Amino acid sequence: MLVDSSGKKKAYLKAKIDEHETVSKIKKILGAFIVENAFKKSYQPRINIMKDNKEYLVTDYHIILARRRKYFSQLLNVLSVNEVRQR
Repeated sequence: MLVDSSGKKKAYLKAKIDEHETVSKIKKILGAFIVENAFKKSYQPRINIMKDNKEYLVTDYHIILARRRKYFSQLLNVLSVNEVRQR
């Protein structure tokens, strides 16, 4: 399935232009500079892909989030020092 990023790119650019106009109206020079600087960096689409337990590629946001949550939960919730592997 190919994702049409041109619609997302147009929405991104429109949001940045609107944000720039809003900040400019408020006359916050530093804020306008930051927004303009971010605008110059251009749009970069993000691709979220992860492998599941069977090495299949997964692109569903909720599945990826659940796997990351489980991984970091196991990584950070160590009951004792003996459970930490020595490298």
